[in-house]
Amino acid sequence: MSPTNPLCLSVLKILQQADGALREHDLLKALGDEAFPQHDECDAQLTLFRQHFYLMNALYQLQDKLLKENYYLSISALEIKIQSLESSDSTSLLDDIGEQKLREYYLDWQHYDKTSSADVSDLLTGFWQRYRQHQQQLPSLAILGLDEQASWSDIQQSYRRLIKVHHPDKGGDRLQFVEIREAYEVLQSVYDE
Repeated sequence: MSPTNPLCLSVLKILQQADGALREHDLLKALGDEAFPQHDECDAQLTLFRQHFYLMNALYQLQDKLLKENYYLSISALEIKIQSLESSDSTSLLDDIGEQKLREYYLDWQHYDKTSSADVSDLLTGFWQRYRQHQQQLPSLAILGLDEQASWSDIQQSYRRLIKVHHPDKGGDRLQFVEIREAYEVLQSVYDE
């Protein structure tokens, strides 16, 4: 069991006094820098990561406590709020695999202790790469003649069909062939997540 996060009580009070859902930024601002442990050796990015981690740990600990009281704490960067529940609903809310992985990550203090400035830099680089890939997803689907509802199987079939038609060795347009190949690679990186 994870040690109780000292932010839990302050975060709960802020959430209870809020008129509606809050964003993570709102909570960080309401708590202030002095609510978080200070580390002399930290750069700005590592400090922000540690504040984020500390807050998320408190939120997930609160989520567990509130479930026992028939409330659900909904947690996302843009919407954090307490909801009343019927007891039969509470178990299904935590079944999402992605949500469970986040809970496990933020409830394990080793991630807080062992994350370095280089790790944070790598995390941010990876985030921006995935963000750019998602920004390119719709245009890439359009190049393959597909919409956002397309499955990975649809993408592969369309790609194979278009590559055969536009392959330069078969009289196709080399630039269009390259565009189709690049679109496929973008989609491959998005769908492999």
